[in-house]
Amino acid sequence: MKKLLLLCCVGMCVTATEAQTGKPVKKSKNKQVDYTALTESKIESAQALRQVKIDSMIVAQQQADAARHFNDSVQYAGYLEQRRIANEAMERKADSLNREQGKQLSIQHSNTIAVETERKSLGKKAKLNPYQVQQVNFINQVYFTKAEQVKTDSLRNDTEKKAALAKLNDERVARLKTVLGKSKEKKLEKARKTTGNSKDTELQWVNEIDGVAKS
Repeated sequence: MKKLLLLCCVGMCVTATEAQTGKPVKKSKNKQVDYTALTESKIESAQALRQVKIDSMIVAQQQADAARHFNDSVQYAGYLEQRRIANEAMERKADSLNREQGKQLSIQHSNTIAVETERKSLGKKAKLNPYQVQQVNFINQVYFTKAEQVKTDSLRNDTEKKAALAKLNDERVARLKTVLGKSKEKKLEKARKTTGNSKDTELQWVNEIDGVAKS
């Protein structure tokens, strides 16, 4: 009923308007929506948004790669620094060892020269020729080796070791007499006892045995 009354009122208003203006009132028509254009616009907006997201992801990945590359560079630089420090330490150690080895070689060389000088001096005092000096050195070396074996023999006590060393010394003297003759052997032994030959390790056991044999 209300709708009917409303339609009547509208009709009366339209009639009154036409009467006043003398023109019929045009009925408005709804504009037709272009759904195709609307759909394309939405698609373009979606594509633009998607491209923005893709660009953002690319930028984020580039930033992450740059940060990782920086971290890798820092770590590699640290690794290189550690290698440098380690290499320098090894070089210093090698230099120290080389210096120590050089020092020891120098000492050995000096001792060798000193021993040779002492041996030549003994030979000169005993009036030995170079060949006889070599023979004496060989005999002393042979009995030095035997004496070292006696000293390191754990099956012998000190008394037994002293007796064995004294016997070895007697054998050494006997061989020297055979090679040099009694006169030169006495001169050689006298010069040894006087000089001592402190640098000649092959004669130190003989110097010790002299005291043992005389006691």
